[in-house]
Parts: sequence; structure tokens; C-alpha cells
Amino acid sequence: MNSWSYILAGYLLTGGSVVVYLVSLHWRKRAATAQRDALRRQRKDMTG
Repeated sequence: MNSWSYILAGYLLTGGSVVVYLVSLHWRKRAATAQRDALRRQRKDMTG
């Protein structure tokens, strides 16, 4: 019984870290694309 609770706790911990990792990756990608769009817009404004 105890071993099962340990396994469950470990699974939840690793699963949670994986979810956090994926979410951070997603947000980093979104930030990068937003930055790229802003740079493109600036260049467009400069060239007219």
C-alpha cells in the first residue's frame, strides 16, 4: 500500500514537472513570435 502511494506521488511530481515544462515552452514560443512580429512591424514603419 505504501509503495503505491510513493509511486503515485512520484508520478504526479514528474507529470506536473512535464506539464510545467511544456507550458513554459509554449509561452517562450509565443513570446518569441510576438517579438518577431513587433520587429517586422517596426521595419515596415521605417521603410514606409
